[in-house]
Parts: sequence; structure tokens; C-alpha cells
Amino acid sequence: MISKSNPYYLQGLERKICNHELIVLNPNYKGEGTPPNYRDWLDLIYESSYHPNHPSINISNLGIKRASKLVNIIIINSSEWEASKLAASFLTVLDIREEKGKEAGIEIGIV
Repeated sequence: MISKSNPYYLQGLERKICNHELIVLNPNYKGEGTPPNYRDWLDLIYESSYHPNHPSINISNLGIKRASKLVNIIIINSSEWEASKLAASFLTVLDIREEKGKEAGIEIGIV
């Protein structure tokens, strides 16, 4: 489905101001008229949801091939995701404390 952001007159004429389109990819609404490049992405979305272990996708499309490799690298569950966010936050706090410590040391002449 494609949604355009340009306004329409009451007569149905489109006024091209923004010229932007929002393309909604929903794998349940693909048909014979779906262009092959869109079909590849719709298949990737569908297969990643319903057949994540053995997807049937078009890896001759380089974008699809790259996306599928990235997804295979980053397979973690929600608790692992939360733990990685906490670890990243902890490291950020340590960096901030170290920087502030250096600044304080410089101010009092230790460093």
C-alpha cells in the first residue's frame, strides 16, 4: 500500500507539494501485480516471522541477502537485549565518571 502526503482538491486533483510517499509493507497483501523488488522484501518479512529457521527468500537480491545475514548475526532474546542495554549504560556511566574525575584532578592539580 502506498500513502502520499500531497493534498487533493475537492475535484480530485493532486497538488504536488511534498512529493513524499509512505510505502506500507504488509506481506499479507501481496498479489500478482506486486513488483518483484517489493515482493522480495514482503517475502523476507513474512518468512522471518513464520519460518525464521528455514526461510524461503530470494538471496539473489543483494539487499535481501545482506539483511538476512545481519538478522542471523543479531539473534538474541529479550532478556539478552535488556542485559546488553544495561551493560552499555554501565559503560557509559563509567566513561562519564572517569572524565569528571580527570577534570576534578586537573582542577586541584593532581593530574
